[in-house]
Amino acid sequence: MKRSPLKPISAKRLKLFKEGKATIELKKSPLKKKAKKYTSSYFRKECVKLAKIIAKKRDSWKCLYCGRTKAEGWQIHGSHILPEGTYVYMSADPENIIALCSRCHVGGVWKNSKEPSWHEDPIYFAKWFEEKWPGKYEALRAKNSTIKSVNWEEKLKELKKCVA
Repeated sequence: MKRSPLKPISAKRLKLFKEGKATIELKKSPLKKKAKKYTSSYFRKECVKLAKIIAKKRDSWKCLYCGRTKAEGWQIHGSHILPEGTYVYMSADPENIIALCSRCHVGGVWKNSKEPSWHEDPIYFAKWFEEKWPGKYEALRAKNSTIKSVNWEEKLKELKKCVA
C-alpha cells in the first residue's frame, strides 16, 4: 500500500511495520513546478485594478458627479477618462481615473431613468467633465503622447507602494 509522505501513518500500521509484517512505500515527490510566467497583459490588468483603488481613495470613495458615497451603501467605480482600450498606456494612471457611483457610471437598471450616466450619455458627461476640470482631458491626451512604452511589471511595483 502506497502512502503519501504527508499523510500520517496509523499507530497500528507503524507497529506492524516495526514487526516486519507490513511495508510502507512512499511516493516519490513530484517534480517542482516551474514558476508561472505572467504575461504583460496580466501585469497591466493588475496595474489597472490598483490604479482604480488609488483613484477611489483619492476621491474619498465619493461619486464626483452626484456625491453618493460608499459609506451610504453605493458601489463606487473607477472610470477611465481616456478610454482604456484606445489609450492603453494611460489605463493604469490614477490621474486618468475618476470615482463614479454605479448609477452615474453605467446606469445599469436605471437606464430608463432621466439621470445621465458616463457610458449612456458620453456627450453630456464630456461637457460636465470639461466644465469641472477645464483642460484636463487635453492634458491627459498630451501626457499619453509622450509615453512610448510601459514596463507593466515595474509599474505594478510602483503602484503597490502607493497603495501601502
